[in-house]
Amino acid sequence: MKKATKLFFLFVSATLVVVGCRDVDDDTAVDDDAATDDDADDDSWLQDDDVDDDTVGDDDEFFLPGRLTAGDYHACFLQDDGTAVCWGNDSYGPTDVPPGGVYSAIDAGYFLTCGLDLQGKVDCWGADFYGESSNEPVGVVFTEICVGGLYGCGLKADSSITCWGSDRFVPFTSPSPIYEHITCGEHYMCGLLADGSAECWGYEDNPTGYGQLDDPAGPFIAIDAGETHTCGILAGSDVRQAYCWGYHLAAPPNNVSFIKLTSGSQHNCGLTVDYEIACWGCEDWEPTFGQCEPPSGMFVDVVSGDYYSCGLRPDISVECWGINNYGQCNPPL
Repeated sequence: MKKATKLFFLFVSATLVVVGCRDVDDDTAVDDDAATDDDADDDSWLQDDDVDDDTVGDDDEFFLPGRLTAGDYHACFLQDDGTAVCWGNDSYGPTDVPPGGVYSAIDAGYFLTCGLDLQGKVDCWGADFYGESSNEPVGVVFTEICVGGLYGCGLKADSSITCWGSDRFVPFTSPSPIYEHITCGEHYMCGLLADGSAECWGYEDNPTGYGQLDDPAGPFIAIDAGETHTCGILAGSDVRQAYCWGYHLAAPPNNVSFIKLTSGSQHNCGLTVDYEIACWGCEDWEPTFGQCEPPSGMFVDVVSGDYYSCGLRPDISVECWGINNYGQCNPPL
């Protein structure tokens, strides 16, 4: 069962800023495909195991997961009081946060956002093609959630999975009964088992297969699913090396230790043990919008969407870079 540990965060005013984003026309060559990408108690509204946070250990004292999330074309941030602010493409309402909502964790996907309230109940808003924002499980307490293309899933206290929305691509019956962690891709999802092995299931998005369902040997201490590929942090070495599998993969940097990895549409970013951000995946891919060019300096979290990423600074400010055709790189000030 996943350990629920309290997240220490700085009590400062949340400041959102934008750097390095590139404005493009709405008809730019970007697919409408997805990229993506924890129990509350009475003492604190924010827990570090509430969402797809990819925590790798208690020694990562400055790592602040769970407050920032990036969907395909929109992003969200949890403020100090647990209320959410979202920005970017509001088609179907994924940035229309329910009034009065207070959340311990948040995750964004394809025109869909879900949060965990203080009792561990899931609350979703945005697209509702298959009940993904109107048919959430009632009376179910989750310790972790993830949001994919047209579906969402949660990890319960007994480490089993419950999903809602469309099961057209992702079967809601998982290969194994329990997991330590789950992560949702566009048309597939993955789970991390207690022995560090990864299992992925769903749709390959290509008749010949992209390989995102080809479970690697591992073991891993964290995994994160993107549109058609997954990256994980390998265990068993002093170097927390990144390893990725699936479609159109550029090799991750060698001999770089990561605290967290985040997978976008065709690119990846990671938070290093030095609390800097490294991104890759743009070397052989067009178009590029600066999504592999993160700003320098110290960060405490990073998330990736469809051709863009956002990072959280130690002062709880947010910086985004990459494509900006829907304002996803313009956090509200």
